[in-house]
Parts: sequence; structure tokens; C-alpha cells
Amino acid sequence: MAPDKYLQSIRDLSKKIEIYKMMRRETEEALNHIKASIPSDDRVQRSRTGGLDTKIIRNMEKLEEIDSWISAANTKQLSRKNDALQKIEALKEGQCKQFLLDYYIAGKSEKQIAREYHFSNFDSVYGLKTRALKYFRKEYSNC
Repeated sequence: MAPDKYLQSIRDLSKKIEIYKMMRRETEEALNHIKASIPSDDRVQRSRTGGLDTKIIRNMEKLEEIDSWISAANTKQLSRKNDALQKIEALKEGQCKQFLLDYYIAGKSEKQIAREYHFSNFDSVYGLKTRALKYFRKEYSNC
């Protein structure tokens, strides 16, 4: 994988994990809503729940599937992030190194970086990103 795509995959995986966490919260909310709609009277016949127990089982299975995916993605991301961190830490100190740490490892946005680096416009951030990736690519062409 090309070095710039390798670093971008760390950010992309973070976004996917956040999406799956959001899906998990939504599924939990739906499950709680279904559970709340079940009458609490123990004498209510099972047939009167109208298939709610099937919906509960389906949502529980969905939660397990999402949890499994999140766990696997977290493990993969941690491994990639650790590997990239070691490579970036080995680079000489400078703005390019700091950008790589802030953008790819810490997950900061270009807007945050522009503010923190006191850049007057986004062109400066994009130029720094280009230089940082070129520098990383030169040092680690076989990530």
C-alpha cells in the first residue's frame, strides 16, 4: 500500500468506527423502545406481544454483529496507528512530522491544524500536507 494511502486508511478506519458506534447507539435505542412497548403484566399472553420478541432477538443479533466489527476494526486501527506512530516518530523534528502526528495519528481536522499552526488560510495546510506526505513517502516507500 502506498504510504499516503496507508496513513489515510488510519483516518478512514476511525471514521468507520465512529459510524458503527453511531449505528450501535441507534440499535440500542430501537431495542429499548421495543422493550418499553412490551406490556409488563405477566399474565399477558405471549401471542399478544405481536412478534416483538422476534424484533428483540434480531436487534440483539445486530448489536453482537456491530460489536464484533467494532472490536476487529479497533484492533486493526490500533495496530496500524502504532506502526505509523513508530515510523513518524523516527522522522526528524519539524513541521512535517508534527503535521503527520496531528492529522493522521491524533485525527485533527485541517481546520484545527490551521488554527493551531496560526495559518492564515487553508492553502498553507494543503501545502504542508503535500510536503509532509512527500517527506513520509520518501522515507517509507514500503509501508
